[in-house]
Amino acid sequence: MNKKQLYFFLSFLLLFMVSHGDEYVWSLKQCEEYALTHSPLLNSSELESKKAFMDEITAFSSALPQVSLSGYRVHNLMIAEMPMKMPGTDQQIKIKMGRDYNVGGSVKISQNLFAGGSIYRNWKINRYQKYASEQDYEFQENQLIFIVRALFYQICFLDKQLKALNESKDRALENLKIVETLFQSGGASEFEKLRAQVDYRNTLPLLSGTEDQLKIAYLQFKKLIGLGLNSELQFPDSFSAVQPQLDLSDLDNLKAMALETRNDLKKITSK
Repeated sequence: MNKKQLYFFLSFLLLFMVSHGDEYVWSLKQCEEYALTHSPLLNSSELESKKAFMDEITAFSSALPQVSLSGYRVHNLMIAEMPMKMPGTDQQIKIKMGRDYNVGGSVKISQNLFAGGSIYRNWKINRYQKYASEQDYEFQENQLIFIVRALFYQICFLDKQLKALNESKDRALENLKIVETLFQSGGASEFEKLRAQVDYRNTLPLLSGTEDQLKIAYLQFKKLIGLGLNSELQFPDSFSAVQPQLDLSDLDNLKAMALETRNDLKKITSK
């Protein structure tokens, strides 16, 4: 292979890699971990939490002494010179009336002695806002995991449904071929032939609709977890439940669990 052919092969390989997204085969746990790191919804909530933290620091710093520094450095391009005659000689010297560079600086310290409680109230408000943003971030995490799991199982269900519809279409097509063969030899009536054709054609809209639903579900899932839309994502055929079944017979225990774990209720009941 000469150099020209090698360049052509590498260019084709690069074009193929760019035009085809990465392929992933992920379990539900891997999808959740990727979503917690790359989801745009969670990233925006994380930024709000960090902003609330910085607001609290800013509010607290207003009660501390404020220190400001300033400095300057000036280059004098033209400096006046004064001629002076040396005593006892005819020689003259020139003395500069200044320096080539002037450098200076200052330090200023200020401290609020009394603000009527506004600094403390402002700090308390920002502290509550930070706590609320932290609780909201945890709520968004739980909500994101819930949506990821729901879409994951929906895609798995649609995938199995699509396979079942494909098998049904293949059986209907095979039955249609048999009935047409029997019709040509006189072993089947025209009504049986029409019924076989109708049974086969009825499977096509269901199959096409399920394929579209599966494609849309994949796009929504990749957008939710922050994966590129050109990437190929597949799920394993077998999957298990994420959590064991809850005991629905004990209503009081379920209420207590909701009051203890739901972050939105914590924000309402917190003081």
